[in-house]
Amino acid sequence: MSTPIFQAPVLLGGLGAIEVHVVDRRHPRVLLGPHRHADLQVVYFARGEGRHVLDGEVHELADGDVYLIPPGHVHDLSGIDQDAKGWAIEFSASALDGMTCGGTSTALWRANPLLRSFAHVTPGGVSARLRVPRPDRAEWTDRCRQMQREYQDNRTGRALALYGNLLLLLIDIARLAESRAEPVQRHLRAAQDPVLAEVFAVIEEYWATDLGPADVAARVGLTPAYLTTLVRERTGRPLSAWILERKMAEARTLLLSTDRSVESIAAAVGFSDPAHFNRRFRQVHGLPPGRWRNNQTKS
Repeated sequence: MSTPIFQAPVLLGGLGAIEVHVVDRRHPRVLLGPHRHADLQVVYFARGEGRHVLDGEVHELADGDVYLIPPGHVHDLSGIDQDAKGWAIEFSASALDGMTCGGTSTALWRANPLLRSFAHVTPGGVSARLRVPRPDRAEWTDRCRQMQREYQDNRTGRALALYGNLLLLLIDIARLAESRAEPVQRHLRAAQDPVLAEVFAVIEEYWATDLGPADVAARVGLTPAYLTTLVRERTGRPLSAWILERKMAEARTLLLSTDRSVESIAAAVGFSDPAHFNRRFRQVHGLPPGRWRNNQTKS
């Protein structure tokens, strides 16, 4: 039986997806057992009791634990105890569309400075876990509760409130990751993955062309089969998905910031066939690009 995969609903002004859940023994996904997510996920435990299994590795929970779960990684919360209490916040990288760092595009989440800690997560490893210092836990709990209320209540400014709290949460995570002193974290910061760095540099340079996995493999000097397997193992997603994500990020920007035709935008992001672009856009966003644009301009 295949592992169930969940995806957050689009909420943030139509651009980004976000979902907030309380994590306890009663939650359906806790009862489900092993599952994975199509988006990025933060799981914070105000009270950590029991076990969390990530990619087959067992983690004994403690108060203040934070888990960073990239897309595609399998985790299982069915081993948490009755007293465990936390929050799961799932969000798409497109929630941070338009963010830049020193003039460099951050359309791919691995390049986004606020999401760098997710890129360092190794399957099942301790790199997925952070620990919030005791004096800061009340603030983390309050923020998660506020995000839960905003998610549940359809009040004015809901999307902006969720987006603002998400940014603050990610800033706290980035700072927490920088301050941790475990040897494995120092190793991850010091030894960046040169192959993946080269792969994403190629995607960033050539995304506007008819770029495919074979083209990326040729430019990094590896066979397509080997590189495809490597990228999937190290990121949880196939190489083709990363290429498509970069193209779709630019397509969304052009649809919202220009009046260019869908056919023109398709060509600008490397699709020679507008019908193919329409199909792929609809697969990712649930609507064809023209209707998606109209919905955003009305909201």
